[in-house]
Amino acid sequence: EKNNHMYKKVMRIQLSFEIEHLWSPRNTFFFSGVGNPYVLVKDNETSQHIGITETVWKAIDSSFCTPIYIEFPSRSESPYVTICVYDNYGNQNEERHVENEGSKSGDSLVGEYLLDLSEFKSDIDNGGFGFKKVVLDKSEKVWNARENSDSKQPTLTVCGHQSSRTDERILLQFRGLGIKNVEKGVFSLTRTDPFFVIKKKHTYAAEGRTCWQTIYQSKYLKNHLNPVWERFTLNLEQLCDGDFSKDLQIEVWDFESAKNKFVGKLRNDINLEILMTKLSIKGNADRKNALRLVEEDDGFDTDTAGEIIVLKAEMV
Repeated sequence: EKNNHMYKKVMRIQLSFEIEHLWSPRNTFFFSGVGNPYVLVKDNETSQHIGITETVWKAIDSSFCTPIYIEFPSRSESPYVTICVYDNYGNQNEERHVENEGSKSGDSLVGEYLLDLSEFKSDIDNGGFGFKKVVLDKSEKVWNARENSDSKQPTLTVCGHQSSRTDERILLQFRGLGIKNVEKGVFSLTRTDPFFVIKKKHTYAAEGRTCWQTIYQSKYLKNHLNPVWERFTLNLEQLCDGDFSKDLQIEVWDFESAKNKFVGKLRNDINLEILMTKLSIKGNADRKNALRLVEEDDGFDTDTAGEIIVLKAEMV
């Protein structure tokens, strides 16, 4: 009986998280209330820590780039995991790890939610992905699974899909050209502080549902309309689930304290196979293979918001 789990088909599930309207418990007269959230997942039966996301600093709305991988069913045989949201009381040079998370670091537990992985597995077996959006009841400090899309209460969104382990990695580097200036500074002396975000698309045809998972966010460059962002590497499991034809999207945002401004997104979704054919040939200002950014207005493309130049896209 102890080895029954060895004979069950184990599914690898990739969990991703978003938080909206989350104010810190430290909201006082002397403190702005803008938190530094991170997510910790642990086995509900054994309390063993499974994984932890990065901290998103000074944010009301947070999309976490670090996914958490779970083998289900696990050795504990419990279908439940506890999702804990903490407010990081440290500084930006001090990320949290499984060893120094939560109560061990003095961080504040904002709330927690008990997730039934068997429900996610059922959706995945049906050709889709698991999805939960829950609202935080501040008075009880617990997560309550109830729909309230018009509310400004803090919400946690969890998305989970089947994942396959791979050690393959890709090196990427982008440049922006002619990024739209969305700043409204005095005498127009300030410029956009641009950063980009990469997302991958999950679809659930049977439910008519789509989920865009944030997988990477660059650092922002201050007052720059032609930024050359630093190069980075990503594991293909995180980037595209090892599928070179999986739909991806790149968005550009203007960094602001607490709430960033949207600048533009690619006119069309892209995939890794296409991305690797869009390399710049004649230097970092070559527009021949440039990817066009557009604004959005009620779901329709409007003005051009700049271009993305692919400087690097190679397997490492």
